[in-house]
Amino acid sequence: MNNINPELHLFIIWERALYQKKQIIEDIGKNFKILNIYNIQWDQDNYSNNLTRFYGENLPNGSEKELECGNGRFSLIVVMDNTPSYSERATSKGVRIVNVNMFDSKTRYRAWTGGGHKIHATNDINETRHDLFLLLGMTYEDCMTSAQTDKGTGLVEENINRNITGCIQWESLQHLFLLLNQTTEYVVLRNFDRMPESYYEEEHGDIDILVNDDPVNVSLLMNATPLYSKKYRVHYKVNINNETVRFDIRHLGDGYYDENWERHIIERRTLFKGFYVPDLENFKYSLLYHALVHKPVVSEDYSEKLASLGFEQGRFVNALQEFMCSKGYSYSEPRDLSVHFNATIANSPISLRRKIVSAKHKLMIIASSYLSPVLKAKIRRAIAKFLSIRP
Repeated sequence: MNNINPELHLFIIWERALYQKKQIIEDIGKNFKILNIYNIQWDQDNYSNNLTRFYGENLPNGSEKELECGNGRFSLIVVMDNTPSYSERATSKGVRIVNVNMFDSKTRYRAWTGGGHKIHATNDINETRHDLFLLLGMTYEDCMTSAQTDKGTGLVEENINRNITGCIQWESLQHLFLLLNQTTEYVVLRNFDRMPESYYEEEHGDIDILVNDDPVNVSLLMNATPLYSKKYRVHYKVNINNETVRFDIRHLGDGYYDENWERHIIERRTLFKGFYVPDLENFKYSLLYHALVHKPVVSEDYSEKLASLGFEQGRFVNALQEFMCSKGYSYSEPRDLSVHFNATIANSPISLRRKIVSAKHKLMIIASSYLSPVLKAKIRRAIAKFLSIRP
């Protein structure tokens, strides 16, 4: 599979491979058009967090990756590949279709630097989008426009001290969505009418997003901190301009909606004020499903919203059933046990795990109402032990 359109890509020579920098850059220049060379320094206090977010995996201080690559200044080389060619290669994530010009060059440079992963290079445009925005805060489109209008005044290396984009906080919600636009497929599911300007005033508080990606990887990209220790919880907080904004990060296959429906919501998404939302049909019926299946009762504000979307009062359940049947979607129990599941409407049994967690929650409420803190703690531990779940 070949692509005749020029592509932007990048190489990183991590600190422990810089001794081969001259040879590598000379070779890059023979095979690609070098656009920019940046010598980047991350803050030492934030180095492991930067590395974690860049690679999408937990890399604490002193990780093998950090020891192998170094934690000092590194060189970023942005290039134009005017004759990209795609084919299969065996990667660390299995056999993938990649830009072989980039992949084979990376393999060669890794051999020159003793093996391992001291050289990084992008395999396709999506990876370039990801890396450019995180490393430089630039979109692929902006970088391409800059490259096409460059008058060729000469290549100068630039030294910059800059952490990964969003390292401490995000400038605004728009800034965070710009990252998501460049790095993953997502939608904001609901309550987005007044976003991004007044997100913190929304009555429903949390921002619910659905992603077509590993939710842990997305949370790292967002620099989001989990609010609960339970693995099934998907509730995070993000620092946006010194404001704490809360997100629920849903993902394909999590049972929040039928998996095929989740996929269709992502595939048919539309851009709204700089971020992605469901198209009108999927928005209407996913909101109807949320109000009927994810809530114990339909609240007044949801009832008014559904009526404004054209659903007839008193026929909400029928409308949902007709839609689900016409699309071939099934009701599904969310893996997130904190989400209510209306088994009556779904006509589906509730899992034992959900029953156990629900029983624990009810017992905790009773204990909290009548007992002293010491007794509540003892009962909480006894209940947790009896139900075989962590206190």
